[in-house]
Amino acid sequence: MLEKAWAKTHGSYHNIVNGTTHDALRDLTGAPSNEYPLSELSSMYISIQFSIKMSYIVTLGSQKPDELSSLGLDPNYNYSVIDTSNTKDQDGNN
Repeated sequence: MLEKAWAKTHGSYHNIVNGTTHDALRDLTGAPSNEYPLSELSSMYISIQFSIKMSYIVTLGSQKPDELSSLGLDPNYNYSVIDTSNTKDQDGNN
């Protein structure tokens, strides 16, 4: 239903084919919506934590298949982010 409503506001499904989750969430909820490159994710960590604390909708997706595939994620899917945590990599770095 939401996709149909969003398509209707843009005139047709054809007009939303290249739309992003970022665009849809902003249009459908009126809530703040930001989009960041994955390369900036580490510097955006505090902003993402704040957004979750404020109960904003946070998603992760990419239009560049290699970015998410290297993490073991499906590049054609947008993931809901429900929490964050600090972890260490195999070298012991955060």
